[in-house]
Amino acid sequence: MKVSNVELWEMVAQLLSQAVSNLHVHSPPTSPSTPFDALRIPHISVRDYIERMRKYSGCSDSCYVLCFIYIDKLLLNNESFGVSMRNAHRVILAGLVLAIKYLDDIYADNSVFARIGGISLNELNILEAEMIRLLNFDLHVGAELYFQYLCKLHLHHQKLSEETMTDCVEENTKPIRYSGSVASMKTFVSTEDVDN
Repeated sequence: MKVSNVELWEMVAQLLSQAVSNLHVHSPPTSPSTPFDALRIPHISVRDYIERMRKYSGCSDSCYVLCFIYIDKLLLNNESFGVSMRNAHRVILAGLVLAIKYLDDIYADNSVFARIGGISLNELNILEAEMIRLLNFDLHVGAELYFQYLCKLHLHHQKLSEETMTDCVEENTKPIRYSGSVASMKTFVSTEDVDN
């Protein structure tokens, strides 16, 4: 699905890149505190990392939206967990792998995703298991919630690009509450939008 010649992966990449760049977290290279934390901040940008995943994974567009929903649910359900410059890439990789496995009928195995993501197979297996655990083993996203996120991604993109888009705008669509000032995307949706 394209809107204004921008694909869904680009909208998700744009939003996640903006959120991570607004964190201003420059953690020194220390021992990781969660399985998602890298020893150093990766040299590849979040946007380029997501583009790499798109280029080599061959997943459907819907997987990027579902990945974003998983990350948001992860943050909403685990207040002590936050996305940082050191863990954003691994959180995105784990979320996208889960989304691909949940939505797509045909997909590669974890060894391929690990190579694409630039980590070992063992690391990816640990990240996938940890994300599933942090999501309380609930990977289902209803159509209504998916559509709410999809519309809000479009609206956020519209706001950033100042283009006109009327496909997703409805009278009762809630405004985006993303502030970019917190260490997560929790404020992207209102809490009543998320099924708990």
